[in-house]
Amino acid sequence: RLSGSNPQHSAHHRTQSGCDCAVADQRSPSGRRSSQAAMGEGTSGGAGAPRSLRLTYFDFEGTAEKVRLALALGGIDFEDERVPWEEWPEMKLKSRVGNLPTLQIAGHKRPVTEVGAMLRYVGQIAGLYPPSKLLQIEEVIGLEEEIDRMLSPSNRIVSKPEHFGYPADLPADLRWKIQRALRNRLTAEGGDLQRMLSCLESYLEDGSPFMCGDRITIADCQVIPLLRQLKSGTLDGVPVGLLDRFPRLKRYYSRFHELPEVKEHYDL
Repeated sequence: RLSGSNPQHSAHHRTQSGCDCAVADQRSPSGRRSSQAAMGEGTSGGAGAPRSLRLTYFDFEGTAEKVRLALALGGIDFEDERVPWEEWPEMKLKSRVGNLPTLQIAGHKRPVTEVGAMLRYVGQIAGLYPPSKLLQIEEVIGLEEEIDRMLSPSNRIVSKPEHFGYPADLPADLRWKIQRALRNRLTAEGGDLQRMLSCLESYLEDGSPFMCGDRITIADCQVIPLLRQLKSGTLDGVPVGLLDRFPRLKRYYSRFHELPEVKEHYDL
């Protein structure tokens, strides 16, 4: 079951369970967590589980999905507030920084507005951010962020051409043409995207089931939404079978989606 848009803000709740674990039209589901999966050092709530959390974002995967995954894998109860796109302009005027997602933590006056801080905070309370893996986790996160920066111009050129030196009224056909050219260059044999995905795949070369060894960490939560986006078919010019060129990444993707919490999260 994939959740769709709702004329009202939707609030889905996660139930606490013991655990050992973008693109605008790619829906992100909600659900309940019950089973266990491999986790990093520590246990769910190891850093002091808060009374309540509210994660606010749009009704698709996007930037917030890494945080949703960490919450799901950690079995952490939270309110999943989905904002209808048409209501965002008015909400934006009242927001502190004019961006989503935000994470409201009970007892905190202001919501957290930086997604990296949200992911690391949730990782700590979920046992997905072990100190012994800190350097490798941060390396993988940094690598994924580099890939995201590479994709960003081709993602944004259609909606914000003025950010890239083009006139704001650039005709739509020219926007799409520029986007296709950018993505063709990125995905070409030996291109930047293939090179960076090869770097990402290298973390699995020693037979590790996950990005940082045999335990799930927030590095996996960071990487999986990127791979889901690349496989989604929603990025014009990015072949759906791109990961076929990276067998270890492809097996890793399948392995991650076999985790009980993940299957429940995506209703697989």
